[in-house]
Amino acid sequence: RPPPPVVPTDVPDLPTPAAGEEILLYRIEVPVYSALPPVAEHLAMTTLGTFHERRGEQSLLSNTELSPVWGRIFGQDSKMAYSGTVSPSFDGTLFGLQAGFDLFGRETASGQTDRAGLFVAYASMNGDVRGQALGWDNLSVGSMDINGTSVGGYWTRIGQGGWYLDGVLMATFFGGDATSSRGIGIDVGGTGVTASLEGGYPIALGQG
Repeated sequence: RPPPPVVPTDVPDLPTPAAGEEILLYRIEVPVYSALPPVAEHLAMTTLGTFHERRGEQSLLSNTELSPVWGRIFGQDSKMAYSGTVSPSFDGTLFGLQAGFDLFGRETASGQTDRAGLFVAYASMNGDVRGQALGWDNLSVGSMDINGTSVGGYWTRIGQGGWYLDGVLMATFFGGDATSSRGIGIDVGGTGVTASLEGGYPIALGQG
C-alpha cells in the first residue's frame, strides 16, 4: 500500500499575471451591417444634390419663358471611413439619374422669379467594406450593393440681385443587400425622408 501524498509547505506563491488588453471578437457581419446607415445617407444626400447641380446658374431660370424639363446624370468614386466600435469603411462607386419638370413658374411684380415642380431619381452604390472583426483592424469583411428610388418636390425663388432660396422635400425607397465575405447577409429595405433649404447670394470678385 503506497504512503499518502505529502503536501509541500515551502512552495512560494505564484506571481500575479500581468493584466493584458481585452480584445473583443466581433463577427465579420458586424462592420458590414454597421456601414449600411451612413452609406444609405450618402446615397440620399448625393441624389438630392444642390440647386446648382440640378438647375445650373440662377440666370437660367430668371426669365419669363418656362423651361419645364431638366435632368442630370451623376456619379462618383466613394471612399468613406467611420469611427466607432468596429470602425467600418466603404470603398466603391455611386451612379444615378435625376429628372424633373416645373409645374409652376412666374415672375413677380418686384422682379423675383418662382419655380416649383416635381422630380424622380434613381441611384445605386456598390463596393467593399472593411472594419474591425475577429480581433483584427481594417479587415476585409464583405460588400454591399444598395439602391434608392426617390421622388420629390421643390420650390425656388430667385431675386433681382441673383440671390436664391431653394427648398426640397424628397422620399427615398431603399433596396439591395449587404453580405459578409463568408456569404451571410441581409436584404436592405426601408424609406428615408430628406429635407433641404438652401440659399445663396452672388458676390462679384474684382479683376486684377
